[in-house]
Amino acid sequence: MTNSKVSLIGFDLGGAVATGFAAKYPNLCASLTLIAPIGAKYKRMKNEKMLSRKYIGEYMILNSKSALVSAQEADFHDKHAEAPHRPLIDRQAAMVQWQLDCTAGYLGAMLSAIRLFPLRGMEELYTAVGRHPRPVLIVWGTEDEVTPYKPCVRKMEKSFPKGCIVDIQSCGHNSVFEKFDEVVTELLCFHKEIFTDEEDTEFIMTRR
Repeated sequence: MTNSKVSLIGFDLGGAVATGFAAKYPNLCASLTLIAPIGAKYKRMKNEKMLSRKYIGEYMILNSKSALVSAQEADFHDKHAEAPHRPLIDRQAAMVQWQLDCTAGYLGAMLSAIRLFPLRGMEELYTAVGRHPRPVLIVWGTEDEVTPYKPCVRKMEKSFPKGCIVDIQSCGHNSVFEKFDEVVTELLCFHKEIFTDEEDTEFIMTRR
């Protein structure tokens, strides 16, 4: 284990995980990049309250397999068959289907996240992390329906007053797939100075 710092990039649930790491180990985190992170505000899932109830939630999640696959489309703004990122939408749905078929604990993990993970109301954590002088980049699709763009960005502006917030136009929740070139350009520009100045900085990405 080296003494080098890390530059964390977190998308969705990974954004909340990266923020938690930055809060617990502030001296190990050189920079923080959050891509539509969970925790500021979150659009409730259908029947979310019922899923939180013991036994009822288990029954419901077992009977929602096909809906979980089709629900992946909600991560994207442009869902048309001719969209350039359409193969990535289909790949994301196929990945969920594979996990349903081949990973015994997948449904249980999803149910546990719904019940136990703070999908909203994490402003206090974000604000605490935002007080640290490290560089922060926040990336959000303007048409995000999972973590709604306007209310979330307003909260992030308050939590990270010195952070750099980048709007990805005409883009849904999964901006990494939908507007890959734009997102990567922003990431590279943001990290260029950090990697130039910090020779011992490592690069870690967390995702949901």
